[in-house]
Amino acid sequence: RKAHDEMVTSIEVGDEVVSSGGLIGKVTKISDQFFEIKLGENVKVKIQKTAISNVLPKGTINSI
Repeated sequence: RKAHDEMVTSIEVGDEVVSSGGLIGKVTKISDQFFEIKLGENVKVKIQKTAISNVLPKGTINSI
């Protein structure tokens, strides 16, 4: 749990993340409990910080 909390607090706007549900996107906004992530053109969702499972290396989304 501690490692997950450290990972989540280190996320910045522009980072590419994957959610526990399998959504992959780029962080566009950060609030206290939520991230706004861009999934595609004109598609943004808000996701709880606890639902982030991993931070991806930059450029991963473009390579998929």
